[in-house]
Amino acid sequence: MVKSSPRDKSLVVYDIVGGGLVLAIALFGLWSTFVHLPDSNKRLEVAQKEMGDLKRSLRAVEVNLSSSNVELANVEAEVSERGALPKSAPVNANLQAITRLIRSNKIDLITVDPGEQKQYPGLTQLNYRVECRSGFGAILAFLEDFESEPFWADLTKLRILGAPASFESKDATHRAEFVVSLFAARSSTEAGDKP
Repeated sequence: MVKSSPRDKSLVVYDIVGGGLVLAIALFGLWSTFVHLPDSNKRLEVAQKEMGDLKRSLRAVEVNLSSSNVELANVEAEVSERGALPKSAPVNANLQAITRLIRSNKIDLITVDPGEQKQYPGLTQLNYRVECRSGFGAILAFLEDFESEPFWADLTKLRILGAPASFESKDATHRAEFVVSLFAARSSTEAGDKP
């Protein structure tokens, strides 16, 4: 019979401790796999959904950016065609051009009344209320001519009043009212200067 030495007993202790550590690591791995794996799958699914949402948002931003770039190019083309917004609105010249357009389209001018002046950051708007009388076709021709003019003006609040006696009448006249707005650049340091 062989006697065991104290050294052999310490190796057995090391073997038991090492086996216990290996068993503990194996149990931790199994626990981690079966307990945390479903939770990890849920987090992965949520992260993938969020990434899909972010990709869709990014595409929407790219579309908006592209649309804004097209709009910017159109505005830059208009500025290069018309020139920059003037520092002061050439009121007399613009009103004479509008009067010329009205008369060239055989429209009877009734009144031109100054309206309110509006101040916006970097912009002054002068409004004039115009009342005239003409046939519907002449009013449409005037609107087309107005749009082709290079001045910085806008036509708003158009009202055409008075229905023709019959739809077959080519000479029916209508009263029309509209507001012409003239624009000028305004620096942020200007307080009450008129354009």
